Amino acid sequence: MTLPRLSCSQIDRPSTATGPVPSTPVEELGEAIAELAARLHAATYELLVMLREFDAHAGWNNGFLSCARARSAQSRRWRSQSRGA
Repeated sequence: MTLPRLSCSQIDRPSTATGPVPSTPVEELGEAIAELAARLHAATYELLVMLREFDAHAGWNNGFLSCARARSAQSRRWRSQSRGA
């Protein structure tokens, strides 16, 4: 299942009749935070959809009791590898 990806340009922004709302550095920072939060929410949704499909196909059925245990073990391996352990 392929999900559409959102780009920053697809996120609704406030505007006036003459164009975008003028912004200060603090407002720009707030907009950047909102954009990042939207991307994180979209990525979380995509991850959950993938996990649901993985679980539905019993992709974890290689010695683990559940999908959660298999993903947890894989996450631990990735963390230890990223630390150089």
